[in-house]
Formats: sequence, C-alpha cells, structure tokens
Amino acid sequence: MEINPQTVENRLHAEQTLKEQQVAWAEELDLIDAELARRDLHHFVKKVWEFVEPDVEFVDNWHIRELCRVLEFVSRGEIQRIIINVPPGTMKSLLVSVMWPAWEWATRPQLRYLTASYGAHLTTRDNLRIKGIIASPWYQRHFGLALVDDQNQKTRFN
Repeated sequence: MEINPQTVENRLHAEQTLKEQQVAWAEELDLIDAELARRDLHHFVKKVWEFVEPDVEFVDNWHIRELCRVLEFVSRGEIQRIIINVPPGTMKSLLVSVMWPAWEWATRPQLRYLTASYGAHLTTRDNLRIKGIIASPWYQRHFGLALVDDQNQKTRFN
C-alpha cells in the first residue's frame, strides 16, 4: 500500500488547524470565565480560592453564596450598613476582608480599604492573602491591577 504524500499533508494541516481552534476556544472560554468573575462575586471567590488556600479544597455552601449576594448589594450601594454575624471558620474574614476587596478592585481600582482586627497578625495575614490574589497570573492577565512599589508592604499597600 502506497501512502499519498498529499493525503498526509492534508491530514497534518487539519490536525494543526484543529489544535489552533482548540487553543482559540480555550482562550475565549478563559475570557468568558473572567467576565463572569468580574460580574459575580461568588464566581470570583471560586476562581481565586486556589491562590488563597492552595492546599485546601473549596467547599461551597449556601451561606457563601448569600454573603456574596449581600456584599454585591453593598458594592452597588443598595445596602449602606451591615453587620455580618456568622460562626467562626465560615469564611467571613476571608470573604469580606480578602476576596471582596480584590473583586471590587478588579473594576474599581480607585477604591481604598481600611481593615482592622483585634490582632495585627490577622490584618497582616489577610493583606498577604489579598496580595496573593492580585499578584496571581490569572488576576494580572484579566484585571491588571498593579501595586505601587513604594507602598508594597505587608501592612500597607496601594
């Protein structure tokens, strides 16, 4: 059986075209996913979890979705004052002091946050987590927020 060189060439070209198409689709899906994260805090939380807790699996729950929904109301100015009372270990600090500011800065980088806690170590911990999100390749690729070098410290950054 003789192999036709033109058939082989056509097959290789078709495979290369398919690979290029798959790469283009993957890039488009990534852009769509990033736009969903920009519009929806809960989606953003799921996307950035790996940058904050890389060794811990994200376990979603109704209270996380609800907190995200309430924080979106705050972001839009529909809620002016809020007290969040949830048990310890239910992601309140991580969501409110880390992920929410990073999400808001994706579309409104002019915002400023002042965070406080009963222990300076907790504020420092949360600041480092925010910086981990912002410095992540995914966040930089889609939102491009950069920290000012002269204020890029653990406890203060712009």
